[in-house]
Amino acid sequence: MANRFVNQSQNELLHPDDEELDAIKTLLVYILMKNTPLDRDEIYSYIFGEGKKIIWN
Repeated sequence: MANRFVNQSQNELLHPDDEELDAIKTLLVYILMKNTPLDRDEIYSYIFGEGKKIIWN
């Protein structure tokens, strides 16, 4: 993975694409679920819903 960053400029490294952001968010959700007393819906709301309540259909 480090090899793909060798030829990129510093600016490109600071702006990950949507796929990379989703992977980071997923990791953050996993960590919060394991290490905090927060409810699952609260965690998803904070991470994926930008703080807005997510209504599940």
